[in-house]
Amino acid sequence: MKKWTSLVSLCALFLGVLSNAQDNKVTQIKNTVSQFSTSEKSIIERTASYESHSTLMRVLKATNLDKVLDYNGEFTVFAPSNLAFEKLSKITIDKLNDPKNKKALRDILSYHIIADKLSASTILKAMCRGNGTAKFT
Repeated sequence: MKKWTSLVSLCALFLGVLSNAQDNKVTQIKNTVSQFSTSEKSIIERTASYESHSTLMRVLKATNLDKVLDYNGEFTVFAPSNLAFEKLSKITIDKLNDPKNKKALRDILSYHIIADKLSASTILKAMCRGNGTAKFT
């Protein structure tokens, strides 16, 4: 009997620690998102202020999506950083930067934009329901 209660106690302790760790992570994400959502600046104005998104700004301008995102409408952008672009091969980058492929680049970037204001909690809940993945339109 003592072995069984020790095991149950250990599991309860583990679940308590695990749930606290997740709560702290969710709080950190919510705080990060709230810093950006309280600003009156457009997405383009905010993105332009971060050097880590300079490549994104360049390709948004090349595809004219900067004009859409400069509007004060409600958008959520999953913004790839310069590091994400650096992981692409040179051949891929050259193809996407070719003016002939402007539509393909625009299509790829459009997958990162949602015409709605999504909170971190909405995204996290969708990911929990989807076992780690979520789809948005």
